[in-house]
Order: sequence, then structure tokens, then C-alpha cells
Amino acid sequence: MDGLKPPAQWSMDAANLPKAWKTWKEEFTLYTELALPDTEEKAGVKLFYYLIGERGRELCGTLIGAESRVTVSGLMAKIDEHCNPKVNETVERYRFFARNQALGENIDKYVTDLRMLASTCNFGQLRDSLIRDRIVCGTSSSSWRERLLREENLTLDKCLDICRAMEISREYNKTITGQTLEELHVVRQKERKSQEKGISCRYCGRTHERIKSKCPAYGKNCKKCGRENHFAITCRSKTVRKENTPREKRKTVHTVTEQDSDSGKDILTVTAITQTAEEVNQFDEGVGKKKEQLFAGMMIDNSLVQFQIDCGATCNVIPINLLNPNVKMEHTDKVLVMYNKSKLCPLGKCKVKMVNPKNNKKYKVEFQVVGEDCKTLLLGRSASEAMKLIQVKYDNIYALDRSVTKAPAEENTWLLEAIKTEFQDVFTGDGCLKGEYELEIDPTVQPVKLPKRRVPVSMMKPLKEELKSLEDRRIITPVEHSTEWISGMVTVQKPNGRPRICIDPRPLNKALKRSHFPLPTIDDILPDVSKAKVFTVCDVKHGFWHVKLTEESSQLTTFATPFGRFRWLRMPIGISPAPEVFQRRLMQALENLPGTYVIADDILITGKGDTTEEAEKDHDRNLRLFLERCREKNIKLNAEKLKLRRREVPYIGHLLTADGLRADPEKVRAITEMPAPTDIKGVQRLVGMINYLAKFYKHLSDDCEPLRQLTHKDSLWEWSDVQEDAFKRLKEKITQVPVLKYYSPEEELTLQCDASETGLGAALTQKGRDMLLADTLSRAYLQESNNKSQTELETECVNMVEYVPVSTESMEKIRTGTKTDHKLQILIETIQKGWPACKKEVPTEITQFQSMQDELSTQDGLVFKGERDFNGTLNIRHHHLVTLRAMERQSLQSKQQKDS
Repeated sequence: MDGLKPPAQWSMDAANLPKAWKTWKEEFTLYTELALPDTEEKAGVKLFYYLIGERGRELCGTLIGAESRVTVSGLMAKIDEHCNPKVNETVERYRFFARNQALGENIDKYVTDLRMLASTCNFGQLRDSLIRDRIVCGTSSSSWRERLLREENLTLDKCLDICRAMEISREYNKTITGQTLEELHVVRQKERKSQEKGISCRYCGRTHERIKSKCPAYGKNCKKCGRENHFAITCRSKTVRKENTPREKRKTVHTVTEQDSDSGKDILTVTAITQTAEEVNQFDEGVGKKKEQLFAGMMIDNSLVQFQIDCGATCNVIPINLLNPNVKMEHTDKVLVMYNKSKLCPLGKCKVKMVNPKNNKKYKVEFQVVGEDCKTLLLGRSASEAMKLIQVKYDNIYALDRSVTKAPAEENTWLLEAIKTEFQDVFTGDGCLKGEYELEIDPTVQPVKLPKRRVPVSMMKPLKEELKSLEDRRIITPVEHSTEWISGMVTVQKPNGRPRICIDPRPLNKALKRSHFPLPTIDDILPDVSKAKVFTVCDVKHGFWHVKLTEESSQLTTFATPFGRFRWLRMPIGISPAPEVFQRRLMQALENLPGTYVIADDILITGKGDTTEEAEKDHDRNLRLFLERCREKNIKLNAEKLKLRRREVPYIGHLLTADGLRADPEKVRAITEMPAPTDIKGVQRLVGMINYLAKFYKHLSDDCEPLRQLTHKDSLWEWSDVQEDAFKRLKEKITQVPVLKYYSPEEELTLQCDASETGLGAALTQKGRDMLLADTLSRAYLQESNNKSQTELETECVNMVEYVPVSTESMEKIRTGTKTDHKLQILIETIQKGWPACKKEVPTEITQFQSMQDELSTQDGLVFKGERDFNGTLNIRHHHLVTLRAMERQSLQSKQQKDS
């Protein structure tokens, strides 16, 4: 017995503490009885203290107290009382009566579980009879239930004998017939009976009122004969089969319904329905083959455990009885929602170490822990994809809902958790960039001291707590001495209910001097992201607070509160120099990082490559460099707003995708859900929102003109049918805006111009395809320009082109590359060559002008009717497609020559 191994220390952090204690106590008892049978009581107590561990000894000290005589049995009894609290009889009985036999579960195992559950239910003399009733009611076989219900004076022993006999006979029958026992997941189909009495319809085969409109077959075509007003199930014609239909395209679809069998042998009824299907719907590889569920075996604590791979699950699930007693379990607020909408509250969550025996790779997976009654072990989509058990082809998936702010499917949760763990310091605390900033003030401006503002009583306590929090974090500090400037306090409630504290900077901003740093826009970075396929957007946590103020500048930011005066130690929100100062310092801190772009406090990290895999590698490399720089410069990020490794992300009011630039769906939705304006301010607000999408919207000025007329000076308010039609047209077209191609300086650029009586329009295209727009421009005329004729405006445009600084040779190339409207060209050529004598020979595009052919003439590419310019009257718009590449190069060369 010298080779016996003593038990390990008792873990008090185990998920199931009573079970862990019971296991350790049994191991200790066996060890002492086998290895040290003649040990004295005093030595046994010392051995107990030694083997139970440090935390166990601490627990024993609190339980025993000052008792002089201590025995091993006494210690165990005290710990038994500690680990086994008073049982809730109602809950234990609920668990007993809710225990049903699982499909394919052995009867002896089922009864053993029932007896264990009954041991804590205090049934008394009713114990055996209630276990018998639970077997009858909870068995998974309806034939067993029928057999047991026919028995008189059924006892527990008799019930077990019958169930065991039926179980053995079933196994023998399967052995003889060559069948194998499989676990079947039955889809129950409830047969709906009509609530209304009636006669079975000869057109649809169903029961309904004898009214033509009530028949579901009315107006439908029969799939058997092709005629109307009846279904194939009631069709009386002979079967029509096309000879050219390949036999391989006919497949059998099986529907499974659960029924009770009188014979007690058959549980499932399988009905074969022959249907004609396309090749893509042929799931079976051959006759008789059945698609199995997908399982994966994983090693947990040297035991092979089989998990079901569920692509529709958003979490991983494991029963508590499969966990090591020493596993540390944490509390969770999540609720599991099953496929049938039922809900289950997990016992907690824990991380389990597991090994894939196929490739010996080790993983640490987070599971939601459920009770022992749940037999399902699930690996969700994220875990299965991260462990490379499955692969999702995102390039082949089209998402109907492009609102990526809602629970995105493409986000790699495993990478997110790894980033939060490795760079935990980047996502916690308040950041601070190196150096201090001195606010410049105009000494000629008179200082202003504003009194404190009143705060609602309900906001007093949260406001005091927020001020205390900011003071503890050294963001603000109390002020007791006199200051020249005192600003008012403004509070805004955050989504979490806490107040956001700002200052009213209007008086102070009149005295502050700005640094005038150029703020980047979305258009500045679009050419650089033309080849990006993977995107990440990070938000700087409390961006302005990263800039520390000097002592003198801090005095200028003093503000009054109901709890006294405070001053900002960091850059507050609202002062005029803040955006430019923060932008400059943040760009300096993140300069020279590849694939990283900064606009305000939103940081974009991109990944480029010819394939998605190459782009992901480039993205991950750029992201790591960015996070390491944030750690180096003490920049803190907001983990809740991190949009990680996506194919499309919202950024600065736009949607960046691998295909091009899209309008933000949230902006489009806000416009489509906007009610009709009721006053001029409402129209101005609507036009302002639509102007945001101007680069996506062709002919915006024409469509907005009826609405814009209401905003003119001295115009009377009248919302007529014209404005209502324009409003509906704008809403309709706004949902059909195209995807804008990212501008590439390496590709040839084409400018498309358009002019009408209400405004000017232009569009940039590349690769010669009109649908791949790089940008659109639609502008209405200024009010003073409306008095000018279209000819005067065209002359001004021509003069602008004439003053472009290019050589005569380059301008000739531009004219050569210029194209005009096809319809106008045909009309000019026909006028110059002469109209055909036969009306049928006139091109269809200009037949409407044949009746006035004697009055039409051309000069310098324009059409005149008599002595009047006829282009505007005919509403023929000039579409000038000007190739600008030569102009751009020549302009740069001319500028360089002038500078030299």
C-alpha cells in the first residue's frame, strides 16, 4: 500500500461545491483506511489538516472555533453542514416531476436519476409509488405507457420488470431486422382543424365556406395540368410528364410526423411526396443516405466529449455534470432562447480547456453552464469558425439588413476577446497625451462670470456622483479662490442614465484664439481606401480629455455648479480650439502608421490585398501596430464602440465597403421616416438632410426645386400637390442611391456635366462606366442667377473653361475627347446634311422635330429656331464628357514651371 497516492487538495472554488466535497471526503476515507489503517485519532486530524489545504484549514478554524477536542468525524460533519445548506423541498420536487426519459435513454439510468432526485424530496412512504408514476408519465415510448396503464396493481418492481423486458425485446428485434438505434429529433407538426363547419371543397380539397373568395385555390394554377382555380391534389386530369425532364431532377421529400401506434412498434410515420426540384435542391448523395448532424469530438480532462456543431447558436453550452469540480464558474446575466422560443437561465459561465484530437490544438472556450437535465452539448458558430471546424464564405453571402450597428454577423468575437485581454490597458482608464496646452486669449475681451444654473432635483444625486468621479480621476478639481472667468454648466443625460458634464462656452469662445489646424474630411481619405477589403473603426475614449491644460489655462475653464466651482484639468468639450488641438495632437501621435486614418475621435484601420485572406493579414498587422502605438502614447479606446474586422463599417456618416462608398442606412432611414414638413423650418431641415446625400443623388437640384421655392424670401407657405409629389419622389429615390466607386488617381477620369433651367449637375466616372460613379454634383442656381438666361450661364461656363491654365495642344485633346448628347448630335447632323424626303427614313430620336424642319438651323454646335436659341425650349440637355487627365497633368506642369 506504499504506492497509494494521497488525494489532492480540496478546491473550494468548484462550481458544484457539495459534489467536490463529497468526492474529496470519499478519497480521504479510502486513503486513510488503505494506507494508514492504524492511525491514531490525533495523527488522523493532523493528516486531515495537511491534505485539505490552506483554505480548507481556514474554513475548519471558523467552523470548529475554540473546541478542545477535535476528531476527523467531527470535522467532516461540520463541513457537511457547511457544504449542504437547507434543501428547498418545492424546488427539489419540481426537478423530480420535470425529469422525463430522454429518447434512447436506458430505463435503469432513468430510474437511478429519479431515485437520486427523490432522495431530497421528502416523499416518505410515497417514494416508490411516485417514482412509478414518474416512469409511466415520463417515458419516451407511448407503447410502453399503454402497456403499463393496462396493468392492474402496478408496483415499482413490476413496472421495472415490464420496462426492462420491453427494452430487451426491442433490442433483440433490431438485431434480427438489422436496424440500428439512432437518436431521432422529431419535428412535431400540429394538424390544424378548421374551426368552421363545411363541406370539403372539390377545388382545393379543404373545408371552408362555400364562397369563391374563401377558396385558397381560386386564381391559382394547378402544378399538374397548368389550368386555373384548383390544386394538384384535386386535379382530375391524367398525369402530364414532360419527356425532356431528366429523371435525376425528380427527388423524394420526406415529412416526419409523430403519431401513436396501436401495435407499439412504429413511432414515426414517413410519408413520401414526389416533387420536381432543381439540381441545387438535391441534398442526398444517394438513395437511402441520410444527412447526419455535424458533431466534433473534443478532449476535456483526458475524456473524449462529443459536441454538436450548431451554426445557428450564438453561444456554447455544456451541462454542469461534465465539468471538473475545480472549474471556477462566474455569474452570467444571459438568458438562453431555444429554437421553440422557450427560455432557459444558465447556472453561470466558465472557460474550459479543450484539445482537438484531430490536430492536437489547444483551445480555451467560454461556455454557458446548464443543469444536468440538459443533455445538449453545443459549439456555436463563433467558436466553430475560430477553431476552423467550419468555414463561412462571407463573399457569397448577401445581407438584407446592412445596418451594421445591430449585432454584426461578421465580427470575430474570438479576436475581440483576445485583443481586450492582450491590450487590456488600452481599453481601461483615462488617456493623456504628452505635453500641456496653453489656451490663447484676447486680452481686449471683457471676462464674464456667469451664475450657477438650476438643476432638477432628480439630477442632483447623479450630478454629485459624476463630479466626485471626475475629481477622483483628476479630470476636474475644486476651485476656492477668485477667478476672472466663470462659465455655466450644461448637463446632458447619457444613454446609461448618467449625466455628461459640459460648460457653456459661448462667452469664453469670444475671447479664445483658434489654432486653425485643417480638419480632415471623409473625401481626403477615400482615394487611399480604394483597395481596402477589411475595416476596423475605433473610438477614442473621452477624446478631448487626452489633452492636458496648463495651470493658467485651467483657470479659464472654471464653471459653477450647485456644489461649488470646479475647473477642468483636461480639455473640456465645447471650447472653440478643442477640435483642432485634439486633431493635431492625435494625428501627430499616430503618424506614419500604415492603413490608419484619423478624423476627429474616429480612427479607421484598413486591410488591403487582392484577396480577402491577404486583406485580413494586412489588416491584423496594421491593427497590432496601431494598438501598440496607443499603448506607447497612452491613448485609450472605447471597447463598446469597437467595430472589428468587418467587410463594411459606418464611418463619418458614410458606409465604407470593399465595393465602394454607400450612403449610411441610418441616414437614409431617417429621411424615409421623416413626416411631411409643416413650416419653412421643416423644409429647410429636410433639404439640409437630403443635401448630405448630394454626392449620391443625381438631379438633386431639379427634384428639390419645388421644396426650395417655399424657402425663398417673401414666398407664401403653401404645401400643394406639387410639393407632396416632390417629397414622395425624394423619399423614393433616396432609397435607390448608387454605390460610389472610390476615386483612384491611377485611372482615367471623366467629368459628365448637365445643365437645366433650375440648376447645374455633374458626375465623375472612371473606367468609362457611368454606373461606377466617383462623385456627383448637383447645385441649384443662386437667386440672383435665376434672372439670367441659359445662354448667358452657358457662356460663363465656356469662359471658365477657356481660362483653365492648359496649353492649346492640351485643350485640343480635351475637345477631341468631348462628347455631346446623342440625340442632339443626330439632330445637328440631320440639319446640316438635309432632312430625308421620306418620313420613314427620319431617325426615330428626332421625329418630333420634323414638322419644324424649315425653321431649324445650327451654328457653333447649337440649334436655333429662327433667330432664337432652341436648345432650352426643346429641353435637350448638353452632356459634356470631358477627359480631364491631360488637363490635370498639364496644369501641374504649368504650376511647377511658374514656381521655378
